[in-house]
Amino acid sequence: MKRVGLPGSRQEFVDKYVEPHRGDLGARVQTFFGSFLGVLGVAASQLMLMLFVPLLMFLILLDMEQFKRKSSNWIPPSIRVQAMSILSDISQVFMKYLRGVTISVLSYTGVMSIVLTLLGVPYSILLAVIFGAVYLIPYLNGLICFATITTVTGLSGKTGDMFFHFGSSWTFGLTMALVYLICHLIFDNIVYPRLVGGSVGLHPVVSMFVIFSGGALFGLVGMIIAFPLAGAVKVILERLLRVTSVQGDNLGLPAVPLRHRATT
Repeated sequence: MKRVGLPGSRQEFVDKYVEPHRGDLGARVQTFFGSFLGVLGVAASQLMLMLFVPLLMFLILLDMEQFKRKSSNWIPPSIRVQAMSILSDISQVFMKYLRGVTISVLSYTGVMSIVLTLLGVPYSILLAVIFGAVYLIPYLNGLICFATITTVTGLSGKTGDMFFHFGSSWTFGLTMALVYLICHLIFDNIVYPRLVGGSVGLHPVVSMFVIFSGGALFGLVGMIIAFPLAGAVKVILERLLRVTSVQGDNLGLPAVPLRHRATT
């Protein structure tokens, strides 16, 4: 080993390779363990979140009516009826949004299972269920579907179906993924805004504007919460427009306190 320039004993190895870099090695080891512990902490917190969120939601649903009764007492009596009416309309918007999202996901799963079956993609029904589960992840859902179809079809060795025939399974998988991506974009930009936007009472054009604006302003989170927030704003604007366009005697507004009334 000495002839080729390598240390011939353990001490020589330590003196040549370990001692000159002892400080750097210590820093790298410390950084590794710090990163490892950080990953463990994040994984533990996510696991705890997955375990406790369903339990927390179940407990909230059990006492929902009691929460409603107690929260109404925080509103001044003079505006309590009107405020509770607005809050009730907003909660209905959120419920309609959840119903519209559920219908959209189920429709997407059913339509894409048919598309994948016609395209001849292996495990078409299973893949459609997986794609439906990740459909609400903006931007990333299309990439996940594209990569999964290409990989599964390429590894299966299948080279064609009733519409296409190729010499390589990877070429066939890539083509099927492109066709699926086109169908996905059509559903995402035409069908989804109509289903979800219509459920909260928004025009299709307004629905598309809302979802693009939410994505431009707040990214992924903005696209997810765009429809319920737009529906809530719509409810408030309708109340305000009714106040400005209907005579005051027909609105049922609260009485003006004596200290605020004009004296004659």
